[in-house]
Amino acid sequence: MGGFILLVVFCLYCLFIYQVQNMLFKKIKNKLGIWKIPAAILFWIVMFLLPVSDEIVGYWQFRKLCQDPNAHHMNWEKIKGKEVYSDDIGNHLTGFAIPIYNRRINFYDMETNEEYGFYNFYRAKGGFLVRHIISGSPPIVFGENAKCYANSPPELYKLNKFTSIPKINK
Repeated sequence: MGGFILLVVFCLYCLFIYQVQNMLFKKIKNKLGIWKIPAAILFWIVMFLLPVSDEIVGYWQFRKLCQDPNAHHMNWEKIKGKEVYSDDIGNHLTGFAIPIYNRRINFYDMETNEEYGFYNFYRAKGGFLVRHIISGSPPIVFGENAKCYANSPPELYKLNKFTSIPKINK
């Protein structure tokens, strides 16, 4: 159903662009001369990128966030062979072009509660257009890459052979 709604919105938007183009170019067609076709092509490109411009900006912000070297730290020497528990804190980040959810996962020693490290998990939601047509959808611009583990994927934990147990609140 969401795909059908998106198709209808896309067709209506194309019709809107066509009408705006006719109004604009009718008034200035004599002044453009040979630049009429390149100007029309540029106009269409800009108008198609306009509804997802927040996702384009958000894509670069998200990639920079995922590549931050301070987004994870793990003391592998201390943690090796230990039994640990994890605790996480989640929040929505502000100041970004698209909604980004951050989950910081901390690892602690089961016996001493000493912190061994942390990593951040980020998830992006769609921009203004996508959120209002298909709620909960990842950004169109990202494709399937709307999540990242900030340079610290879970496979690394398997290599270091430690046991992680989620914290149970009592």
